Amino acid sequence: ISSASSILINMLSLGGQLLGHVTAKPSWRCMDMMAMLRETRALTPGARARIFHGHEQLTNSASLAEIGVIDGSQMLLVRSPSYILTASKDCTAKLWNLAEGDCVLTFKGHCAPIESAVFSPDAQQMLTVSIDGTAKLWCVASGECVFTLNPAAVGMSIAAFSPDGQQVLTAGGITMVSLWSSVSGELFRTIWRPGGYVLIAAFSPDGQQVLEGSVDPTPRLWSAVSGECLLTFEGHGDSVMSVTC
Repeated sequence: ISSASSILINMLSLGGQLLGHVTAKPSWRCMDMMAMLRETRALTPGARARIFHGHEQLTNSASLAEIGVIDGSQMLLVRSPSYILTASKDCTAKLWNLAEGDCVLTFKGHCAPIESAVFSPDAQQMLTVSIDGTAKLWCVASGECVFTLNPAAVGMSIAAFSPDGQQVLTAGGITMVSLWSSVSGELFRTIWRPGGYVLIAAFSPDGQQVLEGSVDPTPRLWSAVSGECLLTFEGHGDSVMSVTC
């Protein structure tokens, strides 16, 4: 695509996370965008999705230019899931076929109830966290455990992927947030949180920062690169139960 006939689009997830930057032609329609997203692995083969610019959905009957997309525009990629995940007190997580309602895989390995199960951004991996004090990274295709992340935090309840899927954070049941490589399973950063147990934590949309809340009423924003505290937010009178970047 020549620079004279191309536009740069910022693709966002439904949750507002930046998925990446896409170079496209103004004349492209839905089928062209879908082909490019699959080619760049932003969308897995066979996955269904819709693309929006504002309230306008991109279809094959109108081009990007015709729905008002220009250089620097933001578009929303809304994936329609083919599978769903559930986590249970029976110490297992299950992958279900959304169309048929059948259980495709059962993930076994935790020795205590599982608090949550989440897909990686590309849906190729999934992450579970259990009150047994571990988080596990699984291959969705095979059901095999790839890594066990053990921050020695009994009662751990939080685990999340970074927007690019390259990092994982774990927290809960202890006064720290641990950052791991989802590629090697290695712990590369520990953020020690003064003031009380961490109750909730989340990556920023670019994956460069971590926002956490704890039993201390002051949520804090940290650098995921250096581990330094960037901001402390004062004003709450009790524990912080939810955070969003």
